[in-house]
Amino acid sequence: MATLRSEDEQIEALKRWWKANGWSTVLGIVVALALYLGWQNWQARQLQYGAEASARYQQFLLMVQTLEQSPTDAQLAKASQWVENFKDEFGDTTYAQFAALLLARFQVIDGDLEGAEEQLSWVLDKRPDTATEHLTQLRLARVLFAQGDNDAAMAIAEQFEDSAFAAEFSELQGDISSEDGDLDAARDYYQRALNREAGGDGASYGAGNPMVQLKLDSLAVGEDAAAGQEG
Repeated sequence: MATLRSEDEQIEALKRWWKANGWSTVLGIVVALALYLGWQNWQARQLQYGAEASARYQQFLLMVQTLEQSPTDAQLAKASQWVENFKDEFGDTTYAQFAALLLARFQVIDGDLEGAEEQLSWVLDKRPDTATEHLTQLRLARVLFAQGDNDAAMAIAEQFEDSAFAAEFSELQGDISSEDGDLDAARDYYQRALNREAGGDGASYGAGNPMVQLKLDSLAVGEDAAAGQEG
């Protein structure tokens, strides 16, 4: 009898607990399950979204190959419209950033510097990863320099003298200084660009770059010619 009474007490205690906590427990389980299923569904959608963006970007690369072979105004206009549509649909992906960078390159070749500046600025507004940001800043500085905004181009270059593109930025600073008539500064920047790789600064090029060496040599030639005329 004592055993039955003990069991009855346990059952009554369980009923009281269920009455007090049962529905909240069920609700908690339902909410947890809903959150889990929602997370799984979100992950699946993200994977599908990324896969679709990648597939679309591969299509654009095929378009780029055609554009490189026959860079007509019609082909460039087609590529520009494609990129704008792609940015509208997948603007939060790195694929959209890469597409904008490619389009900007062709716009520079075509002489559309304002269009290139717009694409590069868009990429920077998306807060890309460090490597993409530095590359984009380099290209933007070059575009600004080509537009005649030497001060803005130099201001960008000065911010990234220690980046992975340090040599390229130094070369650009040399170009700007040379155009501004500051040949001593230009010589220093060109020499800095040549020394980047040898100095272990992580630059993508440096001591073996013939174009930078040619620019440095041309400064000496120009100074010698000027000295000869004065003499």
